[in-house]
Amino acid sequence: MKTQKFFSRWKRRYLKLLHKQWMVLRQSRRAGAHGQVHELRVTLRRLRLLIRLGESLIDKAVADEYRRWSRVISTATSRLRDCDVTLEWLKGQSGAEGIIESLQVRRDRLWRIQKPRLTAPTAKIRSRLSRMEAPRRNAARLRKHFLKRFDRLQSETFKSIPTFFELSLEDRHAFRRSLRRLRYLRELALSRKKQASDVLLKSLVRPQAAMGEFQNLVVAEEIIRHLKQTPASLRLLNLLRKQRVSWEAEIRLELKSLAEIEPDKVSGRG
Repeated sequence: MKTQKFFSRWKRRYLKLLHKQWMVLRQSRRAGAHGQVHELRVTLRRLRLLIRLGESLIDKAVADEYRRWSRVISTATSRLRDCDVTLEWLKGQSGAEGIIESLQVRRDRLWRIQKPRLTAPTAKIRSRLSRMEAPRRNAARLRKHFLKRFDRLQSETFKSIPTFFELSLEDRHAFRRSLRRLRYLRELALSRKKQASDVLLKSLVRPQAAMGEFQNLVVAEEIIRHLKQTPASLRLLNLLRKQRVSWEAEIRLELKSLAEIEPDKVSGRG
């Protein structure tokens, strides 16, 4: 992976995400629909990682200000996302109409409270985020930083696989976030064409997706448990626990498959 080629890929994807972020933010503020909130949160996560990688190319004060703003938006939308994944799950279950109605009222109220926080940073910050500082000189630092971060994160992730099921739910969630960051880094190391056939990338996506489904069930269980207990809610909680067991089995299979890849033979060089 040549330095200039990698820099061009990083820059292209960074600027594209930056543009997308402002668009999705406006949409989310206008309507706050489930898909918009989810897309906003994903875009923020990806951008934070690209900005951290490109710290030599972006003004530090601007990057720090962006990260603070981004965290505010993520916090403001966190409980909305929890409601959304729970509502999405409930809509596939029979006899859940009363719970859906109650939770939708809560979600709508929460949206009205959080909507004022979904404001963009200042025009000055938005403008300076698009500027690259000494790109020719700093491109090599970008690539070096990326490789170091990829190798460290890959090593930590593979070492943690054997003990995953000994972890608390909170620590499992943290492992999933690390897996997601490793996936994002692997995507950056590859062209769009190569991503489709990359063994490591596919092996990262599958357990991350399964862990995401499991985490959604954990969130839904937590929310439903705090609603008024009825025969319907108790039945749904029992179903959630059964589905969690199924997804745990899926995670076990996917982690076993991931662990079979020899990390020493895979680097961030693409």
